[in-house]
Amino acid sequence: MAKLKLTYFDFHGGRGEPARIALSIGGIEFEDDRVPLSDWQRRKADTLFGAVGGGGARAANSARSAT
Repeated sequence: MAKLKLTYFDFHGGRGEPARIALSIGGIEFEDDRVPLSDWQRRKADTLFGAVGGGGARAANSARSAT
């Protein structure tokens, strides 16, 4: 199975926090990629659709297969 990578902004209470908690409680290993707001402009061009939380591996695989 592919390793999960959760990429979201680095602050508590954001949309990524419930996913982090659920994965941790479920004992599911994942890469916790927290993006500091100060780094967002630099990293934005490297994200799928210029946003975080865009669907992870499934969205990335779909984008690759469409090209």
